[in-house]
Parts: sequence; structure tokens; C-alpha cells
Amino acid sequence: MRPIWVQLYDETFIEDELAGMRAFYQSPVGQALLQNMPVLLSNAMAVAQQQSTELTPEIRKMTKEYMEQRKNAAPKQ
Repeated sequence: MRPIWVQLYDETFIEDELAGMRAFYQSPVGQALLQNMPVLLSNAMAVAQQQSTELTPEIRKMTKEYMEQRKNAAPKQ
């Protein structure tokens, strides 16, 4: 995988940007970001899942209403 990622970064960023990223991720703040990112992403996924669960009934209701409107608007044959 590493050669693929190296190529993608090489195609996307200039050398100065890569050097800046390297310096950032070697800094204490960058290290904290790397260390805490899995927890952040896990928490964000939990929040997104909760919101999805809460919104699903409303989305279903809106979809049903939309489909009924389309059905009623369709030309009668």
C-alpha cells in the first residue's frame, strides 16, 4: 500500500506542502492528532449513527408523502 499512498501524495502536494505536513505530524500537536484520531472518528460515527436512527422515521414519512404526490400527479390512463 505504501507505494500507492506515496504516489497519491506526490501527485497531490508539492514538496513544501509535504515537508510542512511532515513537520506538523512530528510536532506534539500532530502526534496528539494522530493518537486521538481513532477516538474522534469512532465518536463521530456513533453520533452519525444516532442521528440517522432518529431521522429515519421522518425520512420514511417524507418519502411516502413524495411517492403519493407523484402517484396522484401522474396522468390517468
